[in-house]
Amino acid sequence: MLDDMVGMICRDLPEVIELAAEAQRLDNTCNLACPGIKAQALQARLDLAGYAVSVGSACMARYGEPSHVIAALPIDEHIKGSNIRISIGGTTTAEELTGFAAAYVDAVQAMRQR
Repeated sequence: MLDDMVGMICRDLPEVIELAAEAQRLDNTCNLACPGIKAQALQARLDLAGYAVSVGSACMARYGEPSHVIAALPIDEHIKGSNIRISIGGTTTAEELTGFAAAYVDAVQAMRQR
């Protein structure tokens, strides 16, 4: 289901990068980066839309620190600074992920218009 959601986002925002998309990872998490968009501002907009995401790893979320794994990736700092982690649960529906994808796209477009 996450792959479908990422595909919806990338169709509208082709600049979005799914970090470590080809790596072995949990099937309920993904990391998206949208260059030029500050992760904390995007997190706040998504929160207002009713979606909880993180700008750090699960173990560092309460500190607001970036994931040490993301920090170690050989990518530009502006991409690291735009990264959010999305996790879903066993009861997450396809409709909820479609709604999230729309909220993500709307938030990024609104931030770009400012």
